[in-house]
Amino acid sequence: MKKIIFSALAMLMLMACNQAPKSYKITGTLDTDEFNGNWVYVAETLRKLATEPIDSTQIVDGRFEMKGIATEPLMSVVVITDENRQMTEQGVGAYFILENGDIKMHVDTAYTMTVEGTDFNRVYAEYDSIIMSYDGVCAEIGERDMTNTEKFEGIVEARKNYKESLKDLILPYVSTQPAKKFVKDIKHLYTNEELAVLMPVDTAVMARSVEQPYMAVGSYLSDEATPNAAGDTIRWMDIVSQHDYTLIDFWASWCGPCMRSMPGLKELYAEHAGEHFEIIGISLDKNRDNWLGAIERLDLKWVQLSNLLFWDEPMVKRFEIPFIPSTMLVNREGEIIIRNPNHDELKIYLAK
Repeated sequence: MKKIIFSALAMLMLMACNQAPKSYKITGTLDTDEFNGNWVYVAETLRKLATEPIDSTQIVDGRFEMKGIATEPLMSVVVITDENRQMTEQGVGAYFILENGDIKMHVDTAYTMTVEGTDFNRVYAEYDSIIMSYDGVCAEIGERDMTNTEKFEGIVEARKNYKESLKDLILPYVSTQPAKKFVKDIKHLYTNEELAVLMPVDTAVMARSVEQPYMAVGSYLSDEATPNAAGDTIRWMDIVSQHDYTLIDFWASWCGPCMRSMPGLKELYAEHAGEHFEIIGISLDKNRDNWLGAIERLDLKWVQLSNLLFWDEPMVKRFEIPFIPSTMLVNREGEIIIRNPNHDELKIYLAK
């Protein structure tokens, strides 16, 4: 009887393997004909677009198609390029999971590219949806008719649920490359103990965690220092220790989302600046004039520091910053209270 059951299970597994797609087919359609003749490129990252593309094809009559074999699911980017293999001024592209199966892409007249099809791309869509909806949850809590203490309790519970939803979604795929990419972008949400569940342990990870643990929530600043515009080296803790809360803001004048975040930061600064609150801006600019010009143009009143080293800024490595804007709220003792809070979370924390 056991042999019969084993044979049946083996047959089911064999059938499942035989049914799994052995190649990918990407089919793209566009609602506009202005890109006819342009090329579509797929690469692992934007930086590898020009040097290490995975696949490419030309757009003909508002359509494109690519076929190939993916040895494993791979977090990738698809981009419509110009004649120099650079993103067009319309910025048409999307991140997606390249895996075997049928993948459909569509570009509408607003130049938005959507991707659907295959199991992992459905997981990615759900992952994206959880992240996108969280800001709305925080905004709704901020608008409730309740005390600041009650709002704070609500926001803490909301972030806890947010973290759990993402963890539950990612855990079944935790050893795959796309899931590792997901974790890299959301690791700021978790403590080092929580990350141990989401990050498979290997020798390299263990060695690094002993040498320099990830600066997660609950970690403390120590000897961080960065020069100001005058060239003076400023110790972060000299500022942090003078305020109840300090927001460390990684930004750059060339970063569109950073520029869009500034009005919200200016609003919070105008309301709370003083012993209760300070901001330290750490710029990833590499051009001094662009950096100082943005500060003057935007009338930014808080502390501004930079090594003008772009992504080679030492503090980017120290805090493992995967994107900008990226922020950390720390208390007077230098403890990281929350990483990458949205505007509504910040308002509630500062109103405590």
